[in-house]
Amino acid sequence: MIDFEIFVIKTLPNEYIDRLSKNLDSEKSLHGDFPSYRVVDELSTREKTLNKIISLRDKNKDMLVIADDIVFVDGWLESLKRNYCNGDIIGFSMIDAKSGLLQDFGYDFVKVDGELSYRGKYKGDNIASLNLPDYRECDSVTGCAMFIKSHVFEVVPEFPLEGANRWGELIFSHLAAQNQLKTIVLSSHLQHYAISTKQKDSIKSSSLSWIIERDQWSNLRSKFLCKAIPKNSFSSFLDPALRSSISRVKKGLIYGCGVNADFILKKLDSTKWDVCSGLSEEIGQNFSELKVLDIHQIDLDSYEMVLITPIGYDDVILKSFQRHHSAVICGLELILTENRILFKGRSIYEVK
Repeated sequence: MIDFEIFVIKTLPNEYIDRLSKNLDSEKSLHGDFPSYRVVDELSTREKTLNKIISLRDKNKDMLVIADDIVFVDGWLESLKRNYCNGDIIGFSMIDAKSGLLQDFGYDFVKVDGELSYRGKYKGDNIASLNLPDYRECDSVTGCAMFIKSHVFEVVPEFPLEGANRWGELIFSHLAAQNQLKTIVLSSHLQHYAISTKQKDSIKSSSLSWIIERDQWSNLRSKFLCKAIPKNSFSSFLDPALRSSISRVKKGLIYGCGVNADFILKKLDSTKWDVCSGLSEEIGQNFSELKVLDIHQIDLDSYEMVLITPIGYDDVILKSFQRHHSAVICGLELILTENRILFKGRSIYEVK
């Protein structure tokens, strides 16, 4: 028997906690030794919330922390019990509750174009096409469902606030690893609605903006991750067809100020391109030597191509172009192989 307690972080509207409560009650009816759970309202950042939970926990018990956008799937508890002795921090593979695709099978440190980064293993893959091992050791797991053994807090007593709603679990697991403690992820999965914490708080701590995020990431790398060992190294490339298409553009617009846009702009004649954003904190900022324009304040008909650089937000972003009479808008697809990230044209949209 595993002696643990459960803490649920409430962040979202009541419908999420209501569904999770029914889910947990169902688990309790199936497992006679299933622990009760305690709901904790999220504070201004996820790290502060986790540290509050640490202060509330029974120091003699392990704990499972889950977010309110999690749904348990049959077999998760049996998998946890079966692999309890294999790790000190234990997570689960995450399935997107809407698409059914794998969000991650744990996270690993990697190098991308010479810089330390991290990637979710098998992100976006169909789990039916994979033959996952029962568990694997990794550098971090999704913070929305973490099982942490009580002895971990003896060497890592809290989540550093520098995690800024993004990297708290990554830093925590890395600090644990520096003390010979193991983080593992189980192949048994949970469903995750993945409603981002970044969207609920102050711009400085929670913005979706990479302009803000890159400086924070640089600072915490130097403070916490100097000894991180990448498991793989990737180099980025533009697909020749995409390169040919965008290089012919006489006046183009790039939507987004993230790592994808930064890489692509370095390959272009920036005098022929403008960059824009729908995030208020990015508008007016300098990005790759260009001033970020407001998508709602520019004449879209003056551009022959708009290149949408954020991945996976097409449906939301295209709403900003509904007032545009006609344009070719090219999205991006990232193709990830063993040592290569290929930026490829994903979709062509005709906006009426």
